Formats: sequence, C-alpha cells, structure tokens
Amino acid sequence: MKRAFGRSLRTFGRTNPGRRYGVKSVKDKSRLRSNIRNLTICIVVVLIILLLKNMTFSYAQRATAGIKAIITREYDIGERISSLKGAIPTLRRSILRVFNDDIPSGPMEMPVEGVITSGYGMRTHPVFNVELRHEGIDISAPPGEPVRAALAGVVIEAGSHPQFGNIVIIEHNTDLKTLYGHLDNIRVKENQEVSQGEIIGQLGSTGISTGPHLHFEVWRNGRPVDPVNELNPGLKDT
Repeated sequence: MKRAFGRSLRTFGRTNPGRRYGVKSVKDKSRLRSNIRNLTICIVVVLIILLLKNMTFSYAQRATAGIKAIITREYDIGERISSLKGAIPTLRRSILRVFNDDIPSGPMEMPVEGVITSGYGMRTHPVFNVELRHEGIDISAPPGEPVRAALAGVVIEAGSHPQFGNIVIIEHNTDLKTLYGHLDNIRVKENQEVSQGEIIGQLGSTGISTGPHLHFEVWRNGRPVDPVNELNPGLKDT
C-alpha cells in the first residue's frame, strides 16, 4: 500500500508541478501509523510474556512467529487491526487459563433433567451394532428440554459434528472440558462466557442418533472420564 501511495504522490507532482498540497498531512499520518505500530508491538509482547508460562510449545512457536511478522512486515492499518481482532478470542481464552482461580472445577450439575440410558465405557453401538467405547453418557429426555452448562466456563466450540450433530464444548479451566451433543439447537456462541446452569441449547436427536437424548462427555487433561463421577453427588441417581 505504501508503494502505491508513493507512486500516487509522484504522479500528482508531475501533473501538478510546483504544488505541495498534503505534504504535512502525509507526514502526520506516517507518524501516527508508526506510533500505532509501536504500541501494538508493546501490547503483543507483554501479553505473550504473560501467557508463555501456560502455553504449549506449539502455541509458543506460533506466538513467536506472530511477533516476528509484526516487527518485520509493513502492514496496512486496516489489515493489522483485522489481524489483531482475529487473535483476541485466543488471547482471551489464554488469559482466562492463567487467571482461572475464580472458575470452579466442581461439582457439576446435571446438564438436563432426564434418565441416564447409556453409561460410560465399552458398549454395543445402537446404530452400528459393534463394540465401541462410549466416552460419555446418554441422558434421555423429551425433545426441546433445556440443556444447561454443567459448570461455569467459556464456550470453545458451538457448531455441527458428523457424529454428535449440533454440539457445544465448554472449557472450564486448563484441564477440564465438557461436551454436549445431539442438540436440537444451540443458544450460545464461541468465546462466550457461561455460568453454571445457563441454558446453552435444547435437547434433540441431530447427528447419528436413535432418538432424542443428550450425549454428555467430561474431559480431564485431554482424556475422557466418567461424567457420573463428576456430577453433584445428589444428582447422580436422578
């Protein structure tokens, strides 16, 4: 963009000899862009230093590459702002991971009022009729029943899944996530904060399903665990 802008000024000078319109304005804009760029670099560097202690190696590599790109490349102001806007949700979630002492880790509430019809572990798949590991529990309830967040957290995925249909995944802290599948509809968006018991969708039968139910998973440290062991003791036998 700078080259194009420079060519435009040179052309203007040739067709309008002796005229000096806009020179001061150009210098002011250049100085403003330089100041914004320097401020952006400082903000990004401070955030990265704060977050590196809680980021995986791959995230750290990407962060370093991003800093180098900002320092070495000449960006258009609009392009830079758009790029930063796209990175804000990831940075926000990373900051929450660092300062997550106020996010509870349990006990969880039952995500929907119903009956557990299929437990955690190996089972014969009701559709494929083969032995497969069931990484969550199935809770049967009437279609349209409100599905609620089992625990407070941040929505990291809200969309469609080939097997579970409409799903919502909530991150509660650095090592705890919950998944809600086969939803009829979704009422939350990615990067949205939710409180415990907040409605995130309605029960349905989307995806590969034999009838209306909620597929509910709990993941700790990147591995699925039995959701029944995470639920509020008073609700386990509901």
